[in-house]
Formats: sequence, structure tokens, C-alpha cells
Amino acid sequence: MRTSHTLLPLALLMILALFPRHSISAQPENALHFDGTDDYASVSAASSLVSGNTLSMTCWVYLQNTAPSYPNFDGIIGFRNESNCDFYLLQLSTTNFEGRLRNSSGLAYTVTAPGVQTNTWLHLGMTYDGTTLKVYVNGSLSASTPASGSITNTTGNFMLGRLDYQTTQFLLQGRLDEVSLWSKALSASEMQCIALSGIDPNSPGLEVYLEMNQGVAGGNNAGNTTLTGSANSVNAYMYNFGLSGNTSNYVAGIVDYDLTTATICQGEDFPWNGQNYSAPGTYTDTLSGSQGCDSVLRLDLEVISIDTSLSLNGMVLSSNDPTATWQWVDCWNNYAPIPNETNQFLGITGTGSYAVVLTKGICKDTSYCRTFLFTGVQDTPSSLSARVSMGQNQLLFDHESLGRGHLSLCDLSGREWLCRRLDQEERVSLPLEGLRSGLYILTWRPGSGPAQSLKVVVP
Repeated sequence: MRTSHTLLPLALLMILALFPRHSISAQPENALHFDGTDDYASVSAASSLVSGNTLSMTCWVYLQNTAPSYPNFDGIIGFRNESNCDFYLLQLSTTNFEGRLRNSSGLAYTVTAPGVQTNTWLHLGMTYDGTTLKVYVNGSLSASTPASGSITNTTGNFMLGRLDYQTTQFLLQGRLDEVSLWSKALSASEMQCIALSGIDPNSPGLEVYLEMNQGVAGGNNAGNTTLTGSANSVNAYMYNFGLSGNTSNYVAGIVDYDLTTATICQGEDFPWNGQNYSAPGTYTDTLSGSQGCDSVLRLDLEVISIDTSLSLNGMVLSSNDPTATWQWVDCWNNYAPIPNETNQFLGITGTGSYAVVLTKGICKDTSYCRTFLFTGVQDTPSSLSARVSMGQNQLLFDHESLGRGHLSLCDLSGREWLCRRLDQEERVSLPLEGLRSGLYILTWRPGSGPAQSLKVVVP
């Protein structure tokens, strides 16, 4: 994954300085990992798209073979039939690439190009303009040789991660990304621009463009065996990939645009490239530089929304945002936090006004206040509270010496949920299973004398 331009040559850095830059975040597109054992991909009969004496190809490659030697060379991309249709790049050694053109007459022209680095992303390109074969590494010319002739074979397969020599297969151990094939010879400035800013799928002469952005990086991609082409609907087909995990599968690729990632809270704006954005999404723009390169800019904007609405179920007040963190506050006490009330739910036990402060990431918001008035419900002065205790799913009532009477439990609407006639029992229990959490009124009505009431909170 490219997260800076430190690997690019000075000429590209000078071009880069012509553009307004945004911060680059390590958020890759996908690439394709080849295991070096049997993985490869192929565009069938792709030589028919480029036959002639002007052609080019480019790719990003992440080499992992630290000791290549015959027969363990790493085939990267290209055509190879050892007869009349060779145009390929392979890793020849720990320092050099091999690029070769073999024309329709069987004449071969070979370039040995320095610039091999392992375990890092490199941009490779090779061009043929009818007179010269050139290999580029990271946008700069690495090596060249005079060449002539043309390729007229129309049945050659464009191979990714595999090149054949007689009965030997040179298989790539590493990753490929942004593979392209052209029916024209790219100029030095065009090669620099591609290494710097990526490829426009509508570019003249672009015949095959495989961005490798299918699937889920490192995920289960079983059955996803077609690399969808972004130019001319030309696809590549994959063979022998495991398509699960971090090898022989879709993996993290390179970033060949300036990526800005930002997170804002709902209702805010994010200024980017002269405009303000408030909706989540991906936005792109293109800047043209004086050297002819287009710099592609991309904004990935996340907007955090918080649901501040509340619900009431019985005497339990709840936040309707299950993904936030919560702190209930006392609205009548200057929004002071209520100790230990940091759950999604708040049990209401008496008169008051309550709200919840919700936090999600960098964002914080407060719900409206919900007010509860229980002016008509008071505990009557009595010894009733000393006779009531809460057990496991039951209410315990000490009845000793009270005489006969009725014990009832009602909610605040007056609905009676439990009722027992008591005689001279010492202790009774009222089951609470099935009752909603909240505030209830326990009332004792003796055979003679005034009734007594007590507020009870059912958890």
C-alpha cells in the first residue's frame, strides 16, 4: 500500500508539488495475492487487442520472492509463447527485472532493468514504439534497448502472475494491482502520470484495465473468480486461488489517489476542495496540473448521527439509540449527572425531570427532558415500610399483629396487579414475575381504620 511518495523519483516529486495536496490515509483498495504455487489469471486472446508495433503495459507489484533463481523466477505480467508473441516482465534476480519483446518473425529483444525491491509496492511499465523497448520502475526509465518488428499473433493470452518457459511455469509470489494493457506506446510523461495519479478508464489506447477491487480483502471470496475489467468490458479469469484469508485471495492494495477521510457530527459541514459537505459518502474530484497529469482527489466522509428520542415503558425511561453511551442527568438540577445511571434505561421512582446525554465517537448530544409529577401519590405515615422487603421475584410482607385486611399492588394508573386477603399469617409473599419494571403503590386496607400506602419500585 502506498502511503507516501518517498519511493517515487525526483521528477515525479516535482510534478507532485504542482498539485494542492490533502492528507493521505492508509485506506487501501484491493489487490490480488498470488501464492507462487499455482495461482494465476488470464485475459484470453488479448494479443488481438494490441497486435502491431506499438504497445505498453503497466502494473503495481508487491514482490515477496527474496531469492529468485531458475526455475523460481517470478512471472509478473505479459504474453509469452517463446515463438512469435512475447511481451512480458518477470523478476529475474534480487536486483533486476527482465523485459522482453519477441516479434512475429521470432526475433527477441531483452532488457535487464534494475530496481527490484521486495515487500514494498513498485510501479512497473514497459513500452514498445516500433524502435525501442523500454522498462520503467516507479515512473522513471530503468533500461531500454533498440528493437524492431511487430506482433501479429492474435491468440496470445495476457497472463497475470504466470509466464511459461517450455514446461516450466514462472509463478508470482506476491500481489498485483492496477494492471493495464495498451495498444499504444506510452510516453515518459504518461508513464509518470500513471505512477503518480492512476489511470483514467476512458484513456485512448487503453485496452485492458484490471483494478482488482472485487471481493473483501482477506475475507471469504469463494466463487469470485472474475477480475472485472474497467476498460472495454475486458475481464480476466482467475485460476487456483484459495479466496480466503491473507494469501491466494483479495488483499489490501495500493492507493493511487489523494485520500482524505473525515468524520463529522450530524448537522456539521466539512469543507473540502472549495465546497462544504454534510452528507455521508464518497466524493471525488480531479485537478489538472501544468505537466498534463490529472491528480485524483477523493473524500470519504462519515457522518455520525445520534438518536435523541426517548421511550417510556411503564415507569422505565429508555434511550432509543442502542449504539451510544449514556449518562442520565437531572434537568431540575442544572443537568447534573445522576450517580451510577449510565445504562440505556432509567427507572423512575418519583417526581422529577430527566434527560440523557448520549456520546458516540467524537459526537455528543442531549435528549429532551421528560418530566414526571406524582403529586397525588404519597407514602402515608405508618409503620408499613418497616414491614415490606423485596425478595427474589417476590414482595415480602410481615403481617404479624395487623389483623385481617386486604393487601393490593397497583400501578400509577390505578390498575390492580396483585390482591390478597390476609388473616393472621405472620408473613406472606406476593410474586412479581410478569410485572413490568417501574413504580407501584402497595396499599394495606385493614378491617377497621384508615388505609396505608407505600411506593414500591419493581426492578
